Amino acid sequence: MRRKGRLIVVATIAAAMLGAGTGVAGAATATDGRIAYSSWDDELNYDIYVLDPAHPADAAVRLTTDGHNNSDPDWSPDGTRIAFDGWGTFGGPRIQVMDADPATDDAAVISEPCSSADDCYGDFQPAWSPDGTRIAFVSSRPNADGSENFSYEIYLMDATGEVGALVPAERLTTDPETEFGSGIEDSQVTWSPDGERIAFLSTGRGTEPDSCDLWVMDSRDRDGDGFGDDLARLTFDESFNCDAFEDVSPAWSPNSSLIALTSVRSGYFDIWLVNADDPTDLRNVTDTPDEAEDQPGWSPDGSQVIFRSARTGAYELYSLPVPPPTAAAARAPKTAPQPTQLTSNGANKQQADWGNDRRRPDAFVLLAARAAHGKVRSWPRGVACGSDCAATLGRGSLVTVTAIPAPGYRFRRWGGDCHGTSPTCELRMNADRHAIARFARSG
Repeated sequence: MRRKGRLIVVATIAAAMLGAGTGVAGAATATDGRIAYSSWDDELNYDIYVLDPAHPADAAVRLTTDGHNNSDPDWSPDGTRIAFDGWGTFGGPRIQVMDADPATDDAAVISEPCSSADDCYGDFQPAWSPDGTRIAFVSSRPNADGSENFSYEIYLMDATGEVGALVPAERLTTDPETEFGSGIEDSQVTWSPDGERIAFLSTGRGTEPDSCDLWVMDSRDRDGDGFGDDLARLTFDESFNCDAFEDVSPAWSPNSSLIALTSVRSGYFDIWLVNADDPTDLRNVTDTPDEAEDQPGWSPDGSQVIFRSARTGAYELYSLPVPPPTAAAARAPKTAPQPTQLTSNGANKQQADWGNDRRRPDAFVLLAARAAHGKVRSWPRGVACGSDCAATLGRGSLVTVTAIPAPGYRFRRWGGDCHGTSPTCELRMNADRHAIARFARSG
């Protein structure tokens, strides 16, 4: 029996609007939702906690209290449940689901990968699909014919059934095994906003046997070859040792094609963004030679990248606005924004996930009137009259609307929620907004 050490890495307009760029600056608490994370005590027991970043002085709520290792929390899209991997009393982790309301004390095991710890290492790293119907996870469970398989592969399970029942799983990656040593390992799954694709970490899939890069593929195996369709490599780090954490910990934005990741391509641990539709679009979010940041995530509206850093001594959580693409960054202010510290209780934290709060709408519509003698554009992209004249944006996000007159005409003034005679207008999306651009003939 081969043994391997567990891999330690830890509307259509809306989709089009944030396709290649995303995010706007704003306070980290401008979006609602709660952050779930795993934290460990002096005995190295891991438990799941939840906090509200809008009220950082309030104590975090502990959701697991069994004294075993519970980690990798992931919010359900409706914000009512959390999936996680918990060790419980058995020999390896299983996928579990619990109610996010601590008063219910409701948790259930929903996966059973093998009959004993000698047969596999368990199921871990759950990731809920955006529509809430599926959970992706990583497992070393035996093959369908019962033969052992200690490689880490990606699986999918149904998430719509009654909580408490074990759920069958469909295998989404099937990599060839090697007789000796480590073969290809797949882990750290993250979903695209439409649920049609997943990105994941793959070790040994590149040209070097120890390469450690991100890949993307469809979330379904339509051709039945045992693998998600349209597999493509996303990052090409030239480092030679995956143990040095080359490109790891992918987290797909909830409303764009941007994927946050941890990388040492700059020579130190930083948070980067890569565009799933254009891998040449790479952005360094943190760029701090004197600090180390890792394990990125996103605010529910996609305007902030969150991450952890030990700059104050313990691993605390921070956030930064999403930087614009390179061309737009050249026009942006030269002073880089400073990270906002979200937690400060001195407890080491990992694997943070900022979930939606469904008590209030999480998006509003920006509507721009069609202009007869000019155009209206927005940043982030979405409004481009006269093609798309409406866009759905995350609640609390800031959008800049620009009026562009046609030849022979000039911009005269704004109407609706925009005011004044400047051709640019900034709107905070705390409600549905309406921008009307008025033009006049030049001369």
